[in-house]
Amino acid sequence: MDRREFIKRALFFGGSAAMAGGALVYFSEDRENKDSGKNGERNYAGARMKSFAPETDQGQETRDIVIISASNLERNLKSALKELGGIDRFIRKGEKVLLKPNLLLPREPEFAATTNPELVKTLVMICLEAGAAEVAVADNSTGDLKSALEKSGIGEAASEAGARVIEEIGDFIEAEINGVVIKKWKVFREFFEFDRVINVPIIKHHSLSRATAGMKNWFGVLGGERGLLHQDIHGSIVDIASAFKPTLTVVDGIRILMSNGPSGGSLDYVKKANAVILGTDQVALDALSCGYLDVDPSEIGYISMAEKRGLGTADLKKLKIKEII
Repeated sequence: MDRREFIKRALFFGGSAAMAGGALVYFSEDRENKDSGKNGERNYAGARMKSFAPETDQGQETRDIVIISASNLERNLKSALKELGGIDRFIRKGEKVLLKPNLLLPREPEFAATTNPELVKTLVMICLEAGAAEVAVADNSTGDLKSALEKSGIGEAASEAGARVIEEIGDFIEAEINGVVIKKWKVFREFFEFDRVINVPIIKHHSLSRATAGMKNWFGVLGGERGLLHQDIHGSIVDIASAFKPTLTVVDGIRILMSNGPSGGSLDYVKKANAVILGTDQVALDALSCGYLDVDPSEIGYISMAEKRGLGTADLKKLKIKEII
């Protein structure tokens, strides 16, 4: 199946739900509690989440989602950002930017368990070129983080582009999630120090949620006993997504992990789609991503729940989508 066929399937599967609005949640750090938690974590108490979402009133016609070919990434990413309102909508000079890839475990990029390193590298370059004072790359891997950075190629690629690669995540703030399932959870402390946050997930099959892309990728900035979140996986994903409002989501569809996700482990599970998808509606992007997995998003619990919660739309027919080859 070639990339264009993947896109056709993605758009076909994504046209089955109603549109909903967005919501904002704010944060402010209160007090510190430096008692050590489990697994060497240092816990800080008292934080409320904020929105990193970009400005919406640009006074110009913009696309909701842009799908690009991974060939000539820098050119196509810049073109996509123009279609979405321009780089100034997402990054201003002097701002600190965090890129949040998927660094699940130590695995080479060919296995599609982690975000493509060239995509991360190119995004770092674009952010710095736009005037960002700093670009950092971070994720809380389920395995050894340094090994994951090395094997995935993300550590070297990001460093070469000028990013600060965070090789150890140990300090967390107990943040107010205020969800249906999750009321509070430990969030990576440095997360609160950035001006902009760009989510850079990869499209994968998931053994529990059936699909994972942008919304579930936020589990990677959490500490604590993350296994507990899987007891109500769909409700947990929606609660976390409702609290995390990224500046931009850039979905890696260059290689797709079609089965045995989220960890993969065999090239037989991987298909190449050579696509990257950009937008600001987390629900729409996850719905479109399901098409690359040959899954109807209406069958995915967390997508339907997120739409009903008002986090975005899964009805891709209502959106302005452009493809750049």
